[in-house]
Amino acid sequence: MKRNKIFHMGKKTLYGLLITSSMLFSATYEINKDNSKVGFDIDHFGVSNVHGDFEKFDAQIQYDEISNRLTFFESSVSVDSVNTKNKERDDYIKQTDYFDVENHPNMKFEFVRIDSNKDIMFAYLTIKDTRKLISFDYKLNDSIDTNLLEFDLTTTIKRSDFNIGKSSFFSLGNMVLSDDVNINVQLQAKRSN
Repeated sequence: MKRNKIFHMGKKTLYGLLITSSMLFSATYEINKDNSKVGFDIDHFGVSNVHGDFEKFDAQIQYDEISNRLTFFESSVSVDSVNTKNKERDDYIKQTDYFDVENHPNMKFEFVRIDSNKDIMFAYLTIKDTRKLISFDYKLNDSIDTNLLEFDLTTTIKRSDFNIGKSSFFSLGNMVLSDDVNINVQLQAKRSN
């Protein structure tokens, strides 16, 4: 029993050292907003897609260049900056039934880990007052500039999971907007230290 306890303590210590050393070798990157995008699309009446972007967002990124992996990534997205190229629609989805911008001005993204194959990222996504663990397809892009970090994230979430737009699920028995929302993120960041 005592040996088992010592083993688990040793495992925790080793894990802590790995995380600490990973953070020590991590470089900080600043997002290049001109070459980055946070976008979405959603099926409308089953005949067309509504495309949109959030034009204001920020991110803190740390990347371990020795192991070639992210060690820290958090982002905040201003919901008020939504742009679907239709002002009336944008104003409508900022209201209480949808994003409720007045009470929930930002969406948050909190990196958890990348799977062993390095192609799935797990992160907490907070929209309104709901926080859920989401898996994203993750693609790290090659760059000629060694000071640049570029990667893409894609996933599909359900609006109903985040209490977004309840009134638009059905109208006269027909689905107005799909429950599925496709999210696509393209990020470019430059090493700052």
